[in-house]
Amino acid sequence: MRAALLTCAFAVVLASASPTEAATIHVPAQQPSIQAGVSAASQGDTVLVAPDTYTGPENRDIDFGGVGITLISSGGPSVTILDCGSLGRGFNFHSGEDTTAIVGGFTIRNATTPPGVRSLGGGIYCSTASPIIIDCVFEDCVADDGGAIWSSSSSEPTIEHCSFLGNTADDGGAIHTVSSGGVIRDCTFEDNTAELGGAILIGFFGEPLIDDCTFEGNIAEYGGGIYYMSAESSISDCVFYDNTAILGAGLYIQSSWNLPSISGCTFARNTGGGVYNLMGELEFVRCIFAFDRSDVGLYCVYPPTITHCMVFGNAGGDSLCGNYFDNLFVDPLFCGMASGDFSLCDNSLCLPGLNPWGEQIGARDSDCGTCDSPVQATSWGFIKTLYRRGADGP
Repeated sequence: MRAALLTCAFAVVLASASPTEAATIHVPAQQPSIQAGVSAASQGDTVLVAPDTYTGPENRDIDFGGVGITLISSGGPSVTILDCGSLGRGFNFHSGEDTTAIVGGFTIRNATTPPGVRSLGGGIYCSTASPIIIDCVFEDCVADDGGAIWSSSSSEPTIEHCSFLGNTADDGGAIHTVSSGGVIRDCTFEDNTAELGGAILIGFFGEPLIDDCTFEGNIAEYGGGIYYMSAESSISDCVFYDNTAILGAGLYIQSSWNLPSISGCTFARNTGGGVYNLMGELEFVRCIFAFDRSDVGLYCVYPPTITHCMVFGNAGGDSLCGNYFDNLFVDPLFCGMASGDFSLCDNSLCLPGLNPWGEQIGARDSDCGTCDSPVQATSWGFIKTLYRRGADGP
């Protein structure tokens, strides 16, 4: 699926310029290194990189110099690898690059920043720039802030169809964004670690849209999946599972203004609570909080509003906090939770045709036949007694 999306995206990019307007530079056939190819390119050109593992100083700390170049691999990230050898970053965007600056189809591995000054963005440093990063893998990258990507100073990067695997930082194991926006869509965050925000830390005045992402096995003291710090953003249609934290294994919200909006997400089988809401009122709509291994699905110090959500099977209980209206307290019926499949059985009350509100609850649609809950009867007469209005709760 991602290969098809990548092919279509690059086809559009390449078709947008005629042969007389733009050139294609081949690495290593025409230029010996990736930086040499980028340096030889002009606005609108494409640098096409052949499959290989690229190392050395001319294949790390790659700088577009403010020029709108499409840098893509011909074979995809599994066979086109930038191994930085723990000696430098993958890319440095700091010269006002816009959405005409595109990087696609690479694995960026073992990327980091020089010791000394607090290091920002092991894989990519992005300041006052808005590049497009598509179909890339960030693996074993390290920094103090943003193990894989650091974004700041009104940057608006678009990060789509990417995987973040085993990256490490103090804050934001994979991504740390401060005073910047952009889009993080259809990405996978797996086994990243940090003190705050195992996968992502959204810092002050961050405004990225996070959509259709999966957070699995990330670890932090606070915010195993995402840590919010006075940020205004939105999370939609994301799955958080098997993440671990002292508080907020899926999501930790520390904010008194600029609150995020959270809709259609699934928080399941985490250790340390699905969501910890420390400050500020916000709204959870159409979310699932289920099977947390050590705590409640949603814990709040200040009251959120919780509407049309599913809450079930959490080790710390299924009581809700704040203001909650019309929620279900039954098994969501996942197709294969043991294998990490959080799509829904055909008889799940999370499906729009089966719940009282005609809405999709959680991040995934149906993808298997009917299922029996191992712990709960699910006749419709029984179900109707299990949704609450106003201040009622289990």
